[in-house]
Amino acid sequence: MMIVTSQAQLLRDIKAVLPVAQYQAVAVTDNGLEALRLVHRVEPDLLIMGWSLKGLPPDSLLDNLLEQRLCPVMTILAQDELNWLPEVVNAGAHQILLAPWRAHDFLAAVLVAERNFSHDRKMVAEIRLLEDELTTRRLVYRAVLTIIQQFGWEEEKAYAALRKRAMEKRKSLRTVAQEVIRRAWFPE
Repeated sequence: MMIVTSQAQLLRDIKAVLPVAQYQAVAVTDNGLEALRLVHRVEPDLLIMGWSLKGLPPDSLLDNLLEQRLCPVMTILAQDELNWLPEVVNAGAHQILLAPWRAHDFLAAVLVAERNFSHDRKMVAEIRLLEDELTTRRLVYRAVLTIIQQFGWEEEKAYAALRKRAMEKRKSLRTVAQEVIRRAWFPE
């Protein structure tokens, strides 16, 4: 776990309850830029950040961490930072914990942060698969259109020629479609 905060009391509170969550602090800093560097070097399982930081505004740090999706990010807001709550919620931290809190609150927050991070990663993977499938469909459609324009064939016949070539050459339909688009192959 990595802790990013400049508040000494928050740091003491977190370190006191780390054993409850079965974590240990591997890096501690109060500087946002240093935190970004450490996340890449240390690769923590969880990052806990306060909202009072030096070097880089906390909202920029949170945006960077969430965009890179390297680990779950839990934000802890002290009582004097509660006015930042809407901004932290909109930024999309995996979990937010408000002071004052108890050890069991901390444990629950860690578990929710880990679950939300896992869910976030799964959704990103699914989106990538869908985007890849959409790209493939677009390429196949362009290839079919190219064959139709070149030979005047029906759509079904052009698509069947693509499938036949893919099966004969043991290539993906996407690869064959790209060959047609690049004019590297045409059906006979």
